Amino acid sequence: NLPVIVIATTELGTINHSLLTLEVLKQREIQIMGILFTNTTPPTEGDKFIREDNPGIITLSGKVPFLGVIPYINTPSLKDAHKRIPEYCPGLNELIHHL
Repeated sequence: NLPVIVIATTELGTINHSLLTLEVLKQREIQIMGILFTNTTPPTEGDKFIREDNPGIITLSGKVPFLGVIPYINTPSLKDAHKRIPEYCPGLNELIHHL
């Protein structure tokens, strides 16, 4: 009976996967706290438009709160990567403080 946060990539193909995930969660009456996007690879000039548009399309079409976009972080260690999340995901930061 716990609510979920959906994590999705911003890359090509994510619209279909994300909207299907949101639809199944809604059909099963699982509370969706929002959607958080992440980039696991560095953006290229060819996919920049897709990565910028996908979060908005999914958030509006899926009618869920937007929690932010975590950019690709090129760091040899993920040890301190979490410290940058509030900078990129104010919605997630706010949500965590309400829990």
